[in-house]
Amino acid sequence: MVYLPWLVILLIPYWLGPIIVWLTQKARARPVFERFTPGRHLVPEDVAGLVAFLALLLALAIAAFRAVRAPPGLGRDVARACASVLAGAAVLGLTQSYLTSIGNLASTTVWIPALLVPALAWRARSV
Repeated sequence: MVYLPWLVILLIPYWLGPIIVWLTQKARARPVFERFTPGRHLVPEDVAGLVAFLALLLALAIAAFRAVRAPPGLGRDVARACASVLAGAAVLGLTQSYLTSIGNLASTTVWIPALLVPALAWRARSV
């Protein structure tokens, strides 16, 4: 019976917290959505995001191409490994996007080599 008071003390925040939030919230519970109006928004957000993401992928592809084409001995093997990870990620991203979604372990496996490629291209260019 000694455990019962401690159990109550530990569980109080779990049932009291939502009640306090409900009593003190000032905003409506239902979100307000703005419809797309061409006069106010020039380009829909999803199209602008897609264009920015494709520009990032193009820049990474150009950097990977430059790093892979570097003279031998300047980390070209690492650049080839990073470029192959990017190629595999592009295939998986087009066919099974849940593998590279945010929070998945595969996303860090893709983005670490992707961000290494420009550094390798810069290193190959500077020598």
